[in-house]
Amino acid sequence: SFSDGLLNILSEIETEIVSESGNVLKTKNFPSFNNSTGGLRGGNLVGICGSYKSGKTTLGLNLILDFVKQNIPCGFFSLELSETEINRKLLGMLSNISYEVLREPKKLNENEKTRLNKFYQSVKSLPLYLTDKPMSEADIRNKTKYWADRFNIKAVFIDYLGYIRSKKKFESREREVSYYSEYLKSLAKELNITVIVLAQLNRSGKNRPGTENLAESIGLARDCDFLFVTYNPLEIGIKTLGGMNFTESDFIVRLDTTRHTKNKKSFQLRLNDSGNFQEVCSEYDNSYSESEARY
Repeated sequence: SFSDGLLNILSEIETEIVSESGNVLKTKNFPSFNNSTGGLRGGNLVGICGSYKSGKTTLGLNLILDFVKQNIPCGFFSLELSETEINRKLLGMLSNISYEVLREPKKLNENEKTRLNKFYQSVKSLPLYLTDKPMSEADIRNKTKYWADRFNIKAVFIDYLGYIRSKKKFESREREVSYYSEYLKSLAKELNITVIVLAQLNRSGKNRPGTENLAESIGLARDCDFLFVTYNPLEIGIKTLGGMNFTESDFIVRLDTTRHTKNKKSFQLRLNDSGNFQEVCSEYDNSYSESEARY
């Protein structure tokens, strides 16, 4: 009964109070992400959706590197990019070298070669486990359980929902994708980990980024504990807002759906040449008092 477990519940709360992080996953570089979620916990399903080149994959990579740099073991399912591509993206972000250069190593200058060598000499073990193999939902569960049993991973990232391919037959693509989001939520609860999945917006989402324009299925919005939308303001015709002048390197991340917090706020990230995001400002400090007006 609830009362039988009450002592354990209070003990968990006390542990979180006195410990630095407990079982809660928080980022070091994105305070607004922490503010909007209150930290990620085992059993949480988190969605990041956006249209083409909206920054969703880059945000996912930034989050995963943030966690593993804190020595939090994580898994990454790259269902879209090859292992070579994802490895070079990660290497560029870690060494502050452009991915475009690492794709064509002959472009590396002497300074960048030296930087790579220094990074190799100084790098510590990063508890990040990756696969680029095609996966069904059952394959994802088996691999995640293997990582959890062997490496004690706390989170997995899936890029992206639309590339999961089940062996089951469905009456429609919408029902199929809804099944995947239900499955991933169950997986998060079963293994007591956080599952972060990326999803695509449809064509309407290019100009009106929001969960109502999720491609193929709205089921993800129903199953997620937190669902974020990413977009580039210039891509949808917003050049200035609240005294800020946007560039091609600026992206907005908006918490669109939440089960656990009251705040549904936005924050601004700026992308550098090596693929690292830096938080610029947030509605939490009233910098974006008008950012939701258009939607």
